[in-house]
Amino acid sequence: MLAAACAAALGLPSVGVDDDFFALGGTSLTAIRLAGRLRTALRVPVSVRDIFEAPTVTALDQRLPHPGPAATPAADPALGHGPAAEANAGGAIPPGPVPAPTAPTAPERPARLPLSPAQQSMWTATYLGGHRPAYLTALALDLEGEPDPVALRAAVGDLADRHESLRTLLPYGDEGPEQHILPPGAQPPDFRAVQVEDDGLADALAAELAAPFDLLTQLPLRARLLTAAPDRHVLLLVLHHVAADGASMAPLRADLRHAYAARRAGHPPHWERPAPQYADHVLEQRRRLGDPGLPDSPAARQARYWRAQLDGVPGRLELPGARPEPDAAPGAAGSVPFTVGPHAHRLLEEAAGRCAASPYMLLHTAFAAALTGLGAGPDIPVVVALSGRDEEDMDGLVGCVVQPVVVRTDTAGDPSGGQLVDRVREVLLQAHAHQEHPYEEVLEELARHSAREGRSLFTAAVSYLRTGAAGTDTWPGGLTARTRTLPVTHTDIDLLLQLREERAPDGGPAGITGELVHARAYCDTATARRVVTAVEDRLAALCADPSAPLVRAPAPQRA
Repeated sequence: MLAAACAAALGLPSVGVDDDFFALGGTSLTAIRLAGRLRTALRVPVSVRDIFEAPTVTALDQRLPHPGPAATPAADPALGHGPAAEANAGGAIPPGPVPAPTAPTAPERPARLPLSPAQQSMWTATYLGGHRPAYLTALALDLEGEPDPVALRAAVGDLADRHESLRTLLPYGDEGPEQHILPPGAQPPDFRAVQVEDDGLADALAAELAAPFDLLTQLPLRARLLTAAPDRHVLLLVLHHVAADGASMAPLRADLRHAYAARRAGHPPHWERPAPQYADHVLEQRRRLGDPGLPDSPAARQARYWRAQLDGVPGRLELPGARPEPDAAPGAAGSVPFTVGPHAHRLLEEAAGRCAASPYMLLHTAFAAALTGLGAGPDIPVVVALSGRDEEDMDGLVGCVVQPVVVRTDTAGDPSGGQLVDRVREVLLQAHAHQEHPYEEVLEELARHSAREGRSLFTAAVSYLRTGAAGTDTWPGGLTARTRTLPVTHTDIDLLLQLREERAPDGGPAGITGELVHARAYCDTATARRVVTAVEDRLAALCADPSAPLVRAPAPQRA
């Protein structure tokens, strides 16, 4: 059972009982998913820490509690009999049937639907920040061919009908902000087909990304079909982050294509199964946390952890020599590209396996070491968005399921790269175990509310999204859809390292692309470029020799 679940999580035909999960390409996200799958299948507690500290089938079998006969699914012939390590003591185990996830029973909904912690944080920041468009995300598709605007309009409406988060208003009720889900079709999304000049396409896209949402009265989704030529178009879906995160884009795109095909054929889409709904996820999360007023509840334990973990944390990191751009508008952003090529990506995964860590942990380590090396000090807090999608039934969920946490790294003492990875791994695993505590309450505990016009109270943040294979597919009517990467023009974070991991069709590493987004009021492009170079240098040094000091790592020879 363990080997089958590991193989399924990695997308491999089989794994050996002594194969290292991370050496085979495991990441933090696949570890989260594996832990969730094992919790469901074995009915025993499994944490992300368990996967990192026992990364082989043999070690995991020894570490996890064995369920009693009444609770274990091993009695089901479809799952085999006995632990995976006993099934084959020496070699690779074919994955066999892994139990398909069953849709959980949706919790009963109260009359008032509360916001999730992530929604609450962004709702507050949006209004404190005067509705600046910093919490927007978008799906942009270059369309080659002749799309059917009527079918596209209907398909966008189908998306909102299928996913409640896209037709949810967040008004202020008697007890604070709450979710108000509109009935399907009650308020169709704002869809417009717009003709633009070829040289005006970038400006048209920028204008849509600069327009905020009023969360009290507007749906958090709008769509534009921008036509620059008869066979060249851009379909742009702009969403507020309260309704969708980066991992929502894959189900949105797949559902949009399916609905478009049906509408072109003259009928509404037929869905194989209902979509999981964000409101149910929020209620289930609240049920798991329990009453924060009870000292032994998970909510109270998580609150105590964050109070201790962030005691005395520096909110602001100052980089010596950083120069703000003169007359920079509040929230205005610039960016500097950050790229890890396919070969370097493979070396990164190999180094991560040797360090018993994920590739992201090494990237985070390099970022923290770079900031210290540039003069930010030895106490580096970085805001990280952790994925809450730990169950397979959440694959199709559209909503903000990420949990912002503050990962505080101690870089003091001239540690080696490997030692610093160990520190980062420990703090990240603790953060995973306590990620559901509301981020807004973390800020309140730190008493850091100040008149900063909605800007983040911490300097640095990282986002890391695994995007899969290159985003090009064929739609009905001979239409080709290709993902368009949009520039970041607004930010409430001073330094945001925004990364996208790409995979080849066979699942192998295909590179990591992204950018360091910087608030122009914090630093100029030259300073941001210095940060990117420092991160690249330390990442290369860490992959080459994790036993060498990292914070003061010498720059590699450049051609």
